[in-house]
Amino acid sequence: MLDITIDEIKQITNLTDLKRDNVITSKFALINELIKEITTKNIYKKVMAKTKNKNQLLMTLFKTAFAYFVYAECIDLLNTNTSGTGIIASTGFADSRTELLRQDETQKRRNYLEFKGYSTIKKYLNDTGIKRYNDLKLWDDLQRTNDSEARKQLFANKQNTRIRAKII
Repeated sequence: MLDITIDEIKQITNLTDLKRDNVITSKFALINELIKEITTKNIYKKVMAKTKNKNQLLMTLFKTAFAYFVYAECIDLLNTNTSGTGIIASTGFADSRTELLRQDETQKRRNYLEFKGYSTIKKYLNDTGIKRYNDLKLWDDLQRTNDSEARKQLFANKQNTRIRAKII
């Protein structure tokens, strides 16, 4: 298992006010398996080794990615279970009205957090990880594109890139 603490995850994801640590810790094994599945074997072994002479940059990158993946995996629970109120999307006048994230907003945030996790360790991803990263990158690009003509062009460019990759 990656040498990371709950406090480090809370700090990275800005969840320092979260009282129930079990929401986070319940996902550790799942995220560890995800990282094992998406990274190259030699990097995974290097990151998981319990040695004192670890590459600090590598460890920081993997801890950050781990935290993003944990947050992405927990976001549904956090939205319904954070201090009894959930994740607040907006507040009304004098905080008398609060609105929680809708399901579609929760899914967007989950995808975004997952994309940040993959982006953080992109250099160390295996083929499975690269495929998921590319899917999330396309999703992210589409989120930022409002024009339907630009979306069509983006899809065409992505398809052409995939076809070229298969030929090579």
